[in-house]
Amino acid sequence: MRKANVFILFVLILMALLPSCKGTRSLERGEQPASFRHWVKLMQQHESSFVSMNASRISVKAGMGEKELNVSASLRMRTDSAIVLSVIPFMGIEMYTLELYPDRWMLYDKVNRVYYTDTYEYFNLKWGVKVDFDSFQSLFSTRFFSNGTKGMNAQNWKYTPMESGKNKIERTEGAFRQSLTAYADHTVEQVVWSDRDEHFALMATYRDYAVNRGVNYPKNILLECLADGAALLRLDMKVEKVSFNTDFRLNPANPERYKRASLDQLLP
Repeated sequence: MRKANVFILFVLILMALLPSCKGTRSLERGEQPASFRHWVKLMQQHESSFVSMNASRISVKAGMGEKELNVSASLRMRTDSAIVLSVIPFMGIEMYTLELYPDRWMLYDKVNRVYYTDTYEYFNLKWGVKVDFDSFQSLFSTRFFSNGTKGMNAQNWKYTPMESGKNKIERTEGAFRQSLTAYADHTVEQVVWSDRDEHFALMATYRDYAVNRGVNYPKNILLECLADGAALLRLDMKVEKVSFNTDFRLNPANPERYKRASLDQLLP
C-alpha cells in the first residue's frame, strides 16, 4: 500500500472507531465515590466549551511500526458547523486536508490531486459503526458523547469508580464498544473505541491540560490504532499554538480543483 494510502487508511479508521481501557482497579477501602449522576454533572462542568478553536500549530510525531515521521498540522473548528484538519509534512506544503461538516466529510489528497467524500452513513454500511459529526467534534474538544448520537445518554453507560479519584464509563452498542476514563479533576484522560472482541481499536489519550481564554484544553493528544493490542499507527500531537473564540477563516479546499476518487477502490 502506498504511503499516501496508509495515511488515508489511518484517517478512515480514526473516523470509524473509538477505544476501551483494560486493567481497571477498584476503589481502595475508605474512599467514597461520587454518584454517577453527580459525576456526570461535574464532568460536563469541566468540558471544553467554545464557539471556535484555531490550533494553528500542532507538532505531530507519526509512527507506523518502527518508522517515525515528524510533521506539522493545524486544526480549525467552528462548533456545530465545520472542522478542518490539515497535515503539513515538510517545507510548509499542505499534503492532506480532512474537512468535516454536519452532513458529510471530505478528505483531500493534495499530492495526487484527488479527494474522497461521502456521508457518515458510509461507515455504518461499510463496518457497521455509527459515527457522526458530533462524534468528532466531541473527540477533539474532549466533551461527553455517545458515539453516533448527539450528546450523551447516561442510561447506556456502566459506571466504575476507580482509585486515586479516577472514574471510568463504558458502553456496548452492536459490535462496537466505547469507554471513557477521567482524571480526578473531572477532565478526560482517555477515550477508546473498539470492536466487541477488541481485535481493532482506536485509543485517544489526553494529557497536560492548560487554560486559554477560560477554556480548559489538553496540550497533548495521543491517537493510536491498535490490532490485537499492538500499535499499527500512532499520532502523538502537541498543541503549540491555539486560540479560542477568535475570528479566523476556515479556508476549505475547492473540490473543482481535484478529481473525485472512489473509497471502495481504495478500501475494497
